[in-house]
Amino acid sequence: MTDLDRLRTILARNEVLVELLGRAATHGIRDYGLFFHVPHGLGDLFALIVRPNPVLAPREVFDRKAARWPAGRNRRS
Repeated sequence: MTDLDRLRTILARNEVLVELLGRAATHGIRDYGLFFHVPHGLGDLFALIVRPNPVLAPREVFDRKAARWPAGRNRRS
């Protein structure tokens, strides 16, 4: 079992960990191949939308970061 397989197993069994990591941390690229754990779907990724993670940062931090993104590419939930 590879490290990636172990991570997938851990994430599949622990929804709290997925929330803690945030939505953006659940996809990636490794060795020119894509791998996904997408409990929230791929819509935001393909639309280049970022959303706040209330577990890791307060709203003010998200708002400051989102202000640097191109107009219309951030959504507040």
